[in-house]
Amino acid sequence: MFKKFAYIITPFLLELFNRSLSVGSFPTSWKSVKVRPVPKGRCADAENPSSYRPIALLPTLSKLLERVVASQLWSHLHMFDLLPSYQSGYRQHYSTETAILKVLSDLFLSMDSGDVSLVASLDLQAAFDTVDHSILIQRLQSSFGLSGTILSWFSSFLGPRSMSVHCNKSNSVRTSSPACGVPQGSVLGPVLFVLYTSDIIPLVNRCGLKIHVFADDIVVYCSSSPSCASSLSLKLSTCLDDVNAWLCENRLVLNPSKSNVMWCFSRQRKFVPPTTVRVCNLLLSPAPFIKYLGFEIDSHLSLERNVSSTMSTCFSVLRRLRTVRRSISSSAMQVLVSSLVLSRLDYCISCYVGVPGVSLKRLSSVLHAAARFTTDSRRYDSISPILRELNWLPLRGRIERRIGLLVMSCLRGEGPSYLAETLQDCSTLSSRRRLRSASTRTLFRPTSRRPTLGGRSFVVQGPQMWNDLPVYLRVENSILSFKRLFNDYLSKKHL
Repeated sequence: MFKKFAYIITPFLLELFNRSLSVGSFPTSWKSVKVRPVPKGRCADAENPSSYRPIALLPTLSKLLERVVASQLWSHLHMFDLLPSYQSGYRQHYSTETAILKVLSDLFLSMDSGDVSLVASLDLQAAFDTVDHSILIQRLQSSFGLSGTILSWFSSFLGPRSMSVHCNKSNSVRTSSPACGVPQGSVLGPVLFVLYTSDIIPLVNRCGLKIHVFADDIVVYCSSSPSCASSLSLKLSTCLDDVNAWLCENRLVLNPSKSNVMWCFSRQRKFVPPTTVRVCNLLLSPAPFIKYLGFEIDSHLSLERNVSSTMSTCFSVLRRLRTVRRSISSSAMQVLVSSLVLSRLDYCISCYVGVPGVSLKRLSSVLHAAARFTTDSRRYDSISPILRELNWLPLRGRIERRIGLLVMSCLRGEGPSYLAETLQDCSTLSSRRRLRSASTRTLFRPTSRRPTLGGRSFVVQGPQMWNDLPVYLRVENSILSFKRLFNDYLSKKHL
């Protein structure tokens, strides 16, 4: 309705939004929340309140105003470079894929140099619901330079809200919301949480460890030679004590029982890791894998476990779609397969670069099964004509496309900073500045000891795949033209 009648409503909304921002007050009538409990699963106990997930529904006008403020807030943070480097949550051009790719790249390089790594995945209890408003306002002022009317506006935005529960055509009595936490379902809530927890990253870096954060998902890792494994474990435990102390000071709670630790080392190395690692007051046994942002990372970085999980999920979806195959048109079925199967197959597909051929073959079987199912082909029909008919790239082409687009985004200054800083143009190197490669946008490719370890990192694979592209693609400046030409190039190469 707002889009259809925008030419009528816009002047009134403009007046309302400007008035709200000029006086530093968020309208009270827009702070009413309708909570609808949604069952977490089909087998959940209907009588148990913990079986439901509360979904907060906010007024549409409040979200429109929040988007205006969020746009200006992001501009302010980018202008003065105030955002934490290794926080990938809710930021443009950052994603779960780039976060996992960065962590894997660091672990591959450590393993390639002969070191072992210790990785800790931390779990926070109800992180978004325990944000202290007074601490958040103080941090917005001291760390991010907000003051005056805009700070008053944020204080009003975080103020008490009225909420009611709507279930089965019944409404509860309106009550006030707790005086903590960011509003669920809001546009500004995730942004404010990112700013609230920004100080945890320099805290871990001062301890000599690496960290990557996506919203409230935290992974801390460090590396050393195998002979120093015990001191590495102690170093991580000391750092996590400092992290836990910081979380307690900021009213956040670390859940050690749901946190995991994992030793990461090469299969060829005869390494016996310590049996336990202390996380706060608990002694945790190292796990064979950790799950970070839905991606399973095993201790040898073979990614076999994640490949098996992806295959199981995709084939399960195909079996369920088979029951309605005769009731849906071919075009609709292709949309369903793309959204329910290929989306899962393509999730973090850049992380599969350099995996063994057996794993690639297993993942390719999912793509081939989906293609045959979509076109209603037989099991033993040749797959190349089917992929060409659907205009689907094979798995290697899909990996190559994702890596190429990430490199192009980084070179244009639109990619994540932690990936862009690993790419170096040959024209900036004094030893290669006068060579022909300096004028063709060639990237410097670092050397690695083993192609199966360091050779799988983005630091090595990114420049290698980019340098293998034709010159006309590497010198293209327009991202839209690059995507079109790149897709044509990959189609001719793989189809």
